[in-house]
Amino acid sequence: MVTFNAENIIGDYSCPGPAKRVVIVDDHPLIRTGLQRIIDRSDSFVVCGEAGTAADGLKVISKQKPEIAIVDVSLPGGDGIGLTERLTKKFRRLVILVLSMHDEPEYALRAIDAGAMGYMVKNEAAEKIEMALRQVLTGRPYLSPSVAGELAFDVILRRQQKRPALKPPSRQRKSTGAHHKSAKQKSVGS
Repeated sequence: MVTFNAENIIGDYSCPGPAKRVVIVDDHPLIRTGLQRIIDRSDSFVVCGEAGTAADGLKVISKQKPEIAIVDVSLPGGDGIGLTERLTKKFRRLVILVLSMHDEPEYALRAIDAGAMGYMVKNEAAEKIEMALRQVLTGRPYLSPSVAGELAFDVILRRQQKRPALKPPSRQRKSTGAHHKSAKQKSVGS
C-alpha cells in the first residue's frame, strides 16, 4: 500500500518472508526507485518502506520497524546525519547505511559518529548495495573504497606526524681512555 503525502511519497509495503526488511530514506524519487529495484532482486532483502524527508523517514521506520535503513545524508526538513542519530537512539537494533553524493571523509566520520554502520557514496556500482547491506547487517562496518582510502591515508599521515623523526645513524667516535681495548683484545685482533 502506498500513501501520499502533500510533499513527498511515503511508501508503506507489506514485507513477506524471512528477507531482511529495508526502508529507504532519500529525497530523490529516482534514487529510491532504483534502490528498491536493486534490493528487491535479492532473496535476502526486501524494501518495506520509503520516505523523502527526515520526518517521514522517522514515521515509516517507526511503523515498519525494519532491520536496515538506507538514509541519504542530505534530506529536506533535517539532514540524514541528525536522522541517523535519532534513529539509533530510538531503535537500538536498527542498522543504518548512510548514502551520500559526498566522498569526503568528514561526512563518513559524522555518519559513523551518529551511529551509522556504513557509508556508501552514490557513484559506486549498483551491485555493491547488496554487499554493503550484508556487511553492515553482520556487524561489520562498510565504507565506500574511495572514502576508506582517504581515511586510511589521513590516519597514516597523522601517525607519521606524531612519530619522532628518525635520526641518521651517528658515526662511531674514536674511543677515549675509558674505552681502550685491553691488551688481550689487541692480541686477539678484535
